[in-house]
Amino acid sequence: MNKALFAIFALAVLLSLVHSFYFKIDPSVDADAYESYASEIAAGRGYPVGAIGRPGPGYEYFLGFIYYLFGRSHPAVWITQAILLGLSALAVYFLTKLIFRNLWHPLMGLVSAALIGFSPDFIVLSSMLMTETLSVFLIAAFLVIFFQNHRRPRRRLILISAFFLAAGVLTRGSALFLLFPAILFFVLESRWREGLVFLLLFLVFMAPWTIRNYMIYGKFRPFNASPGLLWSGNYPGANGELNPKMPYPPGVNNETMTQDEFDDALFKAGAEEIKNHPLTFLKLTALRASIYFSAARPSAFWPYQERRPYFRPFVALVSSAHVFLIFVLGLLGAVAILKETWDVWLKKRLYYFLAFFAMMPASVVWLVVETRYRFPAYIFFSVLAGYGIFWLITSRNRSKLKYFLLAASPVFLNTLFDVLRNWSRVLEKLS
Repeated sequence: MNKALFAIFALAVLLSLVHSFYFKIDPSVDADAYESYASEIAAGRGYPVGAIGRPGPGYEYFLGFIYYLFGRSHPAVWITQAILLGLSALAVYFLTKLIFRNLWHPLMGLVSAALIGFSPDFIVLSSMLMTETLSVFLIAAFLVIFFQNHRRPRRRLILISAFFLAAGVLTRGSALFLLFPAILFFVLESRWREGLVFLLLFLVFMAPWTIRNYMIYGKFRPFNASPGLLWSGNYPGANGELNPKMPYPPGVNNETMTQDEFDDALFKAGAEEIKNHPLTFLKLTALRASIYFSAARPSAFWPYQERRPYFRPFVALVSSAHVFLIFVLGLLGAVAILKETWDVWLKKRLYYFLAFFAMMPASVVWLVVETRYRFPAYIFFSVLAGYGIFWLITSRNRSKLKYFLLAASPVFLNTLFDVLRNWSRVLEKLS
């Protein structure tokens, strides 16, 4: 079985490298900005003050360290991110062992690892200078260490899990939501001392960057200035997605304001818009949730804009198929284990796992939703999908078809709704 797991790791790394070196996707928009910030860091000039408006600083320092060692080398980044993708697959394999324990079978872990390592979305993003590859790895590593500590408490595990969570938050601020179920776990398990140590260590790891931002901006900024997304997802006429041509509130101008001032103004305007139109906010939040769980949201279009655009329909197809597969099988796994197991301890672990899962959409559906914002959720879907496939193969339950349809129906109907609602955009993308 170790050979099979190593084969998945090696093949995931190889696929990522082949994709990276074949397409050689040039940095643009966010990726271009990350590269610029990383170059400043590598040159010893530190993190740019104006960069506070983008996720960070974790990924920028990650890139900066690579550039410091190897120069401004995209191949060095591609190789490193390919290895991170492989390690994410390994982490998911071990996560299945920690969640399912007595019910665990190697097939569950191998399927889950393959769903991560061979994900078209992850392979595409590992070929780009984007935060997601690092973010997914950090979240997967945090979950493995956290549930390992749940099984066998160790001081060093609390330290390591707090470090990975803080690193994840400093890479993508949405990971902060994972702190809530972590604290809830320590409270419900009456492990107060562990919980307090975990929280204090997390705050210690977050403190240097928070103090740095306070000294520069005079405000509490634990990671970046992303609250401005509240306007981006809720301005009059918004559809819940990022729109680079969105109108700004009256009196708000990004050319005359600093990034910090600009973001604060957007946040205040967004909060005022929600206050004045709460029903519109609820409607937009429902639409964002629909986008989040739609299989018709492949990450296939913009990376191939300049080179080999003919590749886009193929990647769009396999990306959508992969997402549909993990969504359906993940739901099936959750339904099957909750319906059929009488193991109280397993259900308790699963409930904690699902609480972490719920934080992924909860962290973004009230702001804006883009395809790559949901990538951390693939970790959870893949773990549950590993159990779902194993259950389909081994269970003698006559309700297999019923459970499968129960899982597939909401995914299919939501995807169909998303496609029909955006039919003109679908045709435009495919053309």
